[in-house]
Amino acid sequence: MDFFVGGYFLVQAIQLANWMNKKLLPANFWTVSTCICEIYPDSWAFTWSSNSSNDYPKILKLDDKGFKSLQVWTDELMTKDELGWPSVFLNIATARQFYSQYLSHLPDIKLLSIAVSEPYLTEFVEENRPESGMGEGVYKKLQQRQFVSNNAITRGFEILGGESTGQFHSFVCNSLETNYYEQLGISLNQHGLIDSYEEAVKAAHYTNLDDVGALPVLWQPWLISEHPLSIIGSIESNETRS
Repeated sequence: MDFFVGGYFLVQAIQLANWMNKKLLPANFWTVSTCICEIYPDSWAFTWSSNSSNDYPKILKLDDKGFKSLQVWTDELMTKDELGWPSVFLNIATARQFYSQYLSHLPDIKLLSIAVSEPYLTEFVEENRPESGMGEGVYKKLQQRQFVSNNAITRGFEILGGESTGQFHSFVCNSLETNYYEQLGISLNQHGLIDSYEEAVKAAHYTNLDDVGALPVLWQPWLISEHPLSIIGSIESNETRS
């Protein structure tokens, strides 16, 4: 089965919070949901964003001039359709460049991609048409119909709830790891994800049921892959299908 890339994310792991099921999830967890993990860059990285924080220059070890340079660059990346609001890279080379320039000193960063199969791609672009100028990254990337690179490491399937803003919620946001195990008999792998596509489809359907009580967004099974942070020794495929 073919899976089409919805974007690339630079994600910093979180140690499990008390409300997460530590029997089912790994001690460190990576997800593209900003409800849970820090994803670089975020809205603070744009010159025109009202969401600014004085913490990030310190975290990134940048002086005022260096931080302003980062913001100008992310503005340019958005204009060039290399970065989508607020945290999705539309090509892997730019993600690696951002990591090398600003994040290489930070621990537990992974370069992850998300991808969906054909039926869910069609559903996503129909249900999550972005508002003008907002949330267009994943929407645009899916329409490029780029396959997941053969060089990527498959981590498993995550049930993600997409919004028209371009951001995602994870099944973990609603503590559904326990429901999946107890109600559906689905065990998570060492990454806290689902190994089987068929089980992921089953979990997505369950999550969309009204009586489950998950956030009212479109929940779908996304293939999560890990890519090398350095271009050295890595040849990424840019194969597309029209």
